[in-house]
Amino acid sequence: MITNIYFVRHASSIYYPDEMNRPLSEKGFKDAKRVTELYFNEIMLRYWNDFNFSLPNGESGYVAQNRGVRAIKRILSSCHGENIVIGTHGNIMVLIMNYYDRKYNYDFWKSLSMPDIYELSFEDEVLVDVKRIWS
Repeated sequence: MITNIYFVRHASSIYYPDEMNRPLSEKGFKDAKRVTELYFNEIMLRYWNDFNFSLPNGESGYVAQNRGVRAIKRILSSCHGENIVIGTHGNIMVLIMNYYDRKYNYDFWKSLSMPDIYELSFEDEVLVDVKRIWS
């Protein structure tokens, strides 16, 4: 019996920090976004290259992956033959997918869109198919 899990990655969001009530200019927002993307892409690459790496007070890729996979296994054991929708962040989604198939890696994570939707089909606890639903 096939169980489908739909991972729905959240849509793009904008974070507006209120540092001393001083907003940035439009150029400031563009530059800040560029710096943030460079920094977080470097950090994400480090996470994906070393699953034991973690930032201070953070969790490693292994810890996050194990946490996510435990939740998926609980769902699979209690929802045989059902369709389940899970709202998620991209990194934990790909870490879970990576547990079942190593081809889901940093490069795959970088290719995700916001939002994005993937259907993972399981037979018991075995991943048998992955389809991208969002286009």
